[in-house]
Formats: sequence, structure tokens, C-alpha cells
Amino acid sequence: MRWLWITFESLASGVSAVVVSLVAFYIGLGIFFRYVFGQRSNGAVALDVPGLLGQHWLMIIIGALTAIFLLGGSLGFWFFSHRVHR
Repeated sequence: MRWLWITFESLASGVSAVVVSLVAFYIGLGIFFRYVFGQRSNGAVALDVPGLLGQHWLMIIIGALTAIFLLGGSLGFWFFSHRVHR
């Protein structure tokens, strides 16, 4: 039963890591556009993701999110398994 809870907590920490990284990315993107490009009259600024990352842009984004999830899940597993052994 303990290992089931550790697994669920690890999955939750992996999902939390992805959510926090996406929120930080969008906040950073908003700050970047506000201070680098300045305020436009209509506020529209285009971001060409395939132009920035190349033709395999979708796989790069999925790979980065998967890596963040695995890192957060493994750190959560390590932390929660040490907490159970104490």
C-alpha cells in the first residue's frame, strides 16, 4: 500500500513539474514580449514556433515536456520513498 501511495505522489509531482514549467514559460514569454517588443497598438505579436525550432518542432516540445515530467516524477519518487523509510 505504501508503494502505491509513493507511485501516486510521484505522478502528481511529475504533473506538477510540467504545470509549473508551462506557467513559468508563459510568464517569461509575456515578459519577453512586453519588454522586448514593447506595447503595440492592438497588442498582436506573432510567434513562429516552427521557424524557431525547425521542422521537428512538435517532437522537440513533446520531448521537453516528457523530460520535465520524468525528472519531476523521479525526484518525487526519490523524495517520497526516503520519507517512507524514516
